[in-house]
Amino acid sequence: MELNLDIVYVNFHKENDIICSIQELKILLKKCEINSKIFIVDNSFEFNNKKSKELKNFCIKNSEKNQQIKYCPSQKNLGFGKGNNKAVRMSNSDKVLFVNCDTRFFNTKYKDFLEFINLIDDKNVIAGPKVKSETNIVFDSCFSFDPFLILIKPLRHIKFIGKFSKLILKSRYLNKKINAISYFSKNKNQLSYVDWVSGCFMLVQRKFFEKCKGFDERYFLYFDDVDICRKARNLNLNVIYNPNLSIIHNATHESRNTKGIIKSVLLNKATRYHLSSWIKYLLKWRKDFIYKILASKSNENWNNTDFSRYKKIK
Repeated sequence: MELNLDIVYVNFHKENDIICSIQELKILLKKCEINSKIFIVDNSFEFNNKKSKELKNFCIKNSEKNQQIKYCPSQKNLGFGKGNNKAVRMSNSDKVLFVNCDTRFFNTKYKDFLEFINLIDDKNVIAGPKVKSETNIVFDSCFSFDPFLILIKPLRHIKFIGKFSKLILKSRYLNKKINAISYFSKNKNQLSYVDWVSGCFMLVQRKFFEKCKGFDERYFLYFDDVDICRKARNLNLNVIYNPNLSIIHNATHESRNTKGIIKSVLLNKATRYHLSSWIKYLLKWRKDFIYKILASKSNENWNNTDFSRYKKIK
């Protein structure tokens, strides 16, 4: 059976990274005998025309019959979610893979990749892999959206940017709660159902993506991945974490690069996007706090809660 896959990159000043990523991905796709269309939505187009031309030329030279590469310039920076949505509207495969520009595949095994692609069906609509650094450090890439853990999520950020981090690091209770969002007690070496997976490499079923109207474009950056996985839960559909597949992500963590909480908020635009998206998520899914209370009263585990019972809550 012929296997088709649409792949989307949203670029913002990462031209060299994206070229390296696509060159390695093309090798992987050939080994898997997957027909692919790669879409590059270039949010840098208005800022760096020279680099954009180089990226466009790369797409033209490396596009093949079964591995097409389409360059899609944007007249302004659309952000992550809106950029991805734009590409999906131009594509047509049953499955769509969203990839960060700084993702590498030189250690990814083609059999694992093929198995990963075949995980998606009408019930399992989103999947994510194990994510590593080039030095083999395993990053957190699957998480819980328990409302309390989402509420304290900024503390994970603060740990890296402010003096307040010393207090957090000294508190075993806070550390335990902060780390709970990444399933610190879960065996991450086995395939499992999770609440949400990192958007740096996310495979999504098109039918579900279109049904839930794609990424919520109110998030310019950050929380897009949490939100779309929360939409899947709302429809009683599954998100899968598959550690059998591993990819390399050279994450820059731009929102935590400025030291000092006040300086980070005032001087780091990525930090402000992160906070803004966090607030938007809390407001959008505020009913989750009611679900949490109802689940605790009936002695349910939040992660196993059937939200369909609570649809009538206003």
